[in-house]
Amino acid sequence: MRRGRRILIVDNDRVILEAVSDMLSAKDYQVTKAHDGLEALERFRESQFDLVIIDIVLPKIDGHDLCRLIRQDERGRLLPIIALTALGPQDVAKLPGLSADAYVAKGPLTVIFPNILEAIKSVLSGRRRPLGEQRIFGYEGFRPRRIV
Repeated sequence: MRRGRRILIVDNDRVILEAVSDMLSAKDYQVTKAHDGLEALERFRESQFDLVIIDIVLPKIDGHDLCRLIRQDERGRLLPIIALTALGPQDVAKLPGLSADAYVAKGPLTVIFPNILEAIKSVLSGRRRPLGEQRIFGYEGFRPRRIV
């Protein structure tokens, strides 16, 4: 891992946002936090990032639309994006156009941490997977929330 990689993380769950941010900072990543999709889009437009971690269910601009807006920007076309979500894989598959490079299931922090690190390693390896072949981390024994 190269030191100082810049990561933008967006999640409206403050516990997850702070815990994941602290864990990544301890691993020498430079972390910028956002609490909703609109704030994340502003941060993205203000700075350069090596990776974005996006919760799918967000206020103001949801993660699906945020991902689409980032991909429409020249700097975001090839930017690795990890979706961190409590939605099950079957619900994520129903979101057409969601172009994350990997998905990590939300769960206990002790489970999220290694899965996020593995997802980061995977997406920063430089090999982009074709749409539909994204990596999924942490869905073993997962109990999804339903979209209503």
